Amino acid sequence: MFLSGILLTINVYCQDIITTNNGNEIKAKVIEISPTTVKYKITDSTDLQVFFIEKSMVFMIKYQNGSKDIFRNDSSIHIEASVYPREDVKTNYVNMAEKGKNDADKFYHGYAASVAGTIATTVVGIGIYGLITASKCASTPPSDKNLNYPDRKLMMNQVYRAAYKKQAHQIKKRKIWTAFGTTVGIEAVIFVFISYMLTLSGGN
Repeated sequence: MFLSGILLTINVYCQDIITTNNGNEIKAKVIEISPTTVKYKITDSTDLQVFFIEKSMVFMIKYQNGSKDIFRNDSSIHIEASVYPREDVKTNYVNMAEKGKNDADKFYHGYAASVAGTIATTVVGIGIYGLITASKCASTPPSDKNLNYPDRKLMMNQVYRAAYKKQAHQIKKRKIWTAFGTTVGIEAVIFVFISYMLTLSGGN
């Protein structure tokens, strides 16, 4: 009985916390994370049974050392507690995501070639080819060589990198569709002007 109490105390102290997608928390000791499942033992009992939970049902695992795994769409982000010893991990997750977004706004300009291609094909193809080009370019995320990120070390942080790349893609799409819309608008104005002039010429 005494030994069981000691084991239970140790287990509770060393526990990990599995948070499911619906907000439930499982106090456990994570044994293994596979591509599809999370294997764990319950820490608030002396039962040695091993349990499994589908990885798709897990939102986050907070480990006893303070680090976290956050699962999103079959991918995961790992945050080491030691990276931010003086601040809360969640706060730093938000801060790094915000910094990645803001830096993309400042430094990403790798959309120029896609914008130029959209304008050129829109002019040559009278809109339809421009639409095809714009759709294809806008759906393609920027390549790493065109991201123009300010700091290589920052890009090693998965939270910062994901936020930077997502914002860069949003900027690219916005610039491409703005270029397409503007070019089509100019073409329409020119077409109306030429038609009007031809009408005047025919009337004379």
